[in-house]
Amino acid sequence: MEAVPLQSPAPSPRLADSAAGPPYPLARKHLSLYLLACATYLYLLLFIPPWTPVWTGYMDGIVFLNGGRRMLTGELPYRDYFQFVTPGTDVFFWACFKLLGVHLWVGNLALLLMGIGFAWLSVVIGRHLLAEPLVYLPGALFLLFGYGGSPDPTHHWFSGLAATGALAVIVGKRDLDRLAIMGALCALAATFTQTLGCSAFCGFAMFLFWEGRREKKPWRILWVEQACLLLAFLGTLVAANLYFVWKAGLYRFVQCTLVFLAKFAPAERTYNSWRVLYLRLMGPSLWPDLREIPAWLVAQCVVPAVYLCCFVRQLLASRTRVKKTNDIPLFIAFMGFWLYLAVALSPARYRIFPGAVPAMILLCWLVRSRGRLDRVLRWMLWVGVLLLAMGSVAFRQTRPRFVLQALTGPVAFERQADFQEFEWVRLHTRPSQYFFHWHRAWFNFLFDLRDPAEIFWLTNTDFTRPEQVANLIRGLDQHHVHYVVWCPTRLDFHLPWNDLSGDHLEPLRGYLHAKYRLAKIFSTGDDIWERNELP
Repeated sequence: MEAVPLQSPAPSPRLADSAAGPPYPLARKHLSLYLLACATYLYLLLFIPPWTPVWTGYMDGIVFLNGGRRMLTGELPYRDYFQFVTPGTDVFFWACFKLLGVHLWVGNLALLLMGIGFAWLSVVIGRHLLAEPLVYLPGALFLLFGYGGSPDPTHHWFSGLAATGALAVIVGKRDLDRLAIMGALCALAATFTQTLGCSAFCGFAMFLFWEGRREKKPWRILWVEQACLLLAFLGTLVAANLYFVWKAGLYRFVQCTLVFLAKFAPAERTYNSWRVLYLRLMGPSLWPDLREIPAWLVAQCVVPAVYLCCFVRQLLASRTRVKKTNDIPLFIAFMGFWLYLAVALSPARYRIFPGAVPAMILLCWLVRSRGRLDRVLRWMLWVGVLLLAMGSVAFRQTRPRFVLQALTGPVAFERQADFQEFEWVRLHTRPSQYFFHWHRAWFNFLFDLRDPAEIFWLTNTDFTRPEQVANLIRGLDQHHVHYVVWCPTRLDFHLPWNDLSGDHLEPLRGYLHAKYRLAKIFSTGDDIWERNELP
């Protein structure tokens, strides 16, 4: 008897705007090799073989690593320390530290696994529009320009992964089971980042309703679908956050996750306003950082342009074709646009890219035809991806590195100035000692130092509230904190685009000069202040 092949023959190429057929088949061997290549690329960016994590200069990720560490000691977000996003990321790292211990490589490993997840989901979604080998290009573009460019285990990536998973569940088939799963995944995204998860849910609900009306579904079916989606979303969201609402109180939870985010977060205009379009591209001298330009162009120009092109293309196709057009590109573009809309008021690239998998898929879909120009563009994309990936890995692995022996394990630094500051703190502190760093408590996590206040960072804008400054002063005084790290260029110098009336640090400056003396100045811009009188 003749053996039956495991994989059916590939279907003939479909027209771009014809009715959608079944997903393109994939060879398991090719998918496995693709994921292995992605894992290797991320591993070489995040680790020095065999297992030394690279200090990538975490921006926000260290806040959540430190939050997970504080939860291990019995503290809770909103009640014992301040947090303005929903608690999913803190809980994730608390669970990881409970199982694996408090180590920096846990954060890098989470980045590696999330990157593989994004790459796999890009194939799951993309195979509805793209055949091999083009179906593997969107994930490669995403990892190169978006993910690998700013590796940081922050809440944006967790919520983006959950929202992309929701899109993968529903892109090919709609039924009540899939709608319930999609609603739960949107709620999971909202448990990491409330704005992105809620935006994804609204986008799904709106498209589902529009699609039902266009197909003339009975109203009863439309309301059942919406109810299924809503109940799954609300049920999961309440279950994931109820414990923290109970412990901190509903008023405190709402003040932190809704009121503060809407009222005070925009005061930090360098990061949380439209000015981030150009300010995050600039270095200390306000000249563009050339290394940031490619990823900046992709995030700020390519991503919104792709959605616009897809909307226009599908609109023209629906008006010029008698045959029903393929809704999958429109659905992907619509959902990607809603993920983009969630960060449109502060469109930093590290906020845009977590929801940019749909844009990468649609970009490859737009250049997938057999025309000569499209073939040239595809080859340019493939060659550019491979060259930039190899260059990034070679740059990371061949740079001089300085290994710090922290309590959380060895850490490889690429900049000697950073290593010298961390080494000084290691030599001058002991575990469980109180210590305050003005910027995200890096030292507290690596050296198991205790936090004297509810906040992890300081700003000279309304983003840092006067009651938080008062709480910090009480903590410094009550615990007789030996060392405080201050940055005069960031805390004493006012940027021209920030509001001077939002500076609430003057009482802290007075306390610092009265109780502390300058002990050390580092080339990183940080100053170490040592307490005059110790208990």
